[in-house]
Amino acid sequence: MGISEQLQAHLQRDFHVEHFSLPASGVDRDRVRSLGPLHAVVSIGGDGTLQGVSELVLNVSDNVLPPILIVPLGTANLVAKHLKLPWRRTRDIERIGHAIEARKIVEIDACRCNGNIFLAVAGVGFDAHVVHELTRRRTGPITKGSYVIPTIDTLRAFSYPKVTVEVDGKTVHRDAPALVYVGNVREYGTGIPMLPDARSDDDLLDICILPCKTRAQAVKWMLKAATGMHVRAEGAVYVRGHKVIVDGPSPVPIQLDGEAAGHTPATIELMDVRLPFIVQ
Repeated sequence: MGISEQLQAHLQRDFHVEHFSLPASGVDRDRVRSLGPLHAVVSIGGDGTLQGVSELVLNVSDNVLPPILIVPLGTANLVAKHLKLPWRRTRDIERIGHAIEARKIVEIDACRCNGNIFLAVAGVGFDAHVVHELTRRRTGPITKGSYVIPTIDTLRAFSYPKVTVEVDGKTVHRDAPALVYVGNVREYGTGIPMLPDARSDDDLLDICILPCKTRAQAVKWMLKAATGMHVRAEGAVYVRGHKVIVDGPSPVPIQLDGEAAGHTPATIELMDVRLPFIVQ
């Protein structure tokens, strides 16, 4: 029996439980609304699954949003790590049940990029190219090791295109190659503090721009980012704002919370809502 079935069986002792499968576009929203006020919504999967669940919650809720509990089964699990969730897989079924009953809530600012919701970090450029390569090759579940070949291929082939970045109407980087990160939480990938000053409930986006036109510079920036020293390095731009536009003379890959999300131009902005999450 999988974790979804085990959790459903456990929760049915105290709650009426309905099971829905993603994508969100395939869920019968009228059926969800007919259930009335929801005590909680459980997202079982990774950050991509959470994006779909978050979109569904926003689309079926008129006033009060039901809190989301994440059971992190993905590769990076950025939002779950940010929330410091202690449960994983089948051994924590009872702990998850207790958390749903207690409903201790933390809120996170919701963001959109070109209409797509995300909660952690949007990347434009090198890292997004890695994600796009992984998505192109993917045939099933992935692990951290799945990123090795796409990363090597990106190091070999990525062309470091020029980008221009505008924050709240002001140009902060103009027509030059760069790595661009926009987000809500400090953690990135395997826990790298790419946006070290970010707070997920401050109604602000943190923006980090690292000028980069060669493979050697990309590696240098990643090494600096691992220690959080990249934002103090020469050439780095670190600002905050509400709306970010990234564009350039050629399309550049975008990733949202580790999911491939098209190409520039990108309009990234805070939504006027915070999503509630159940924590320990």
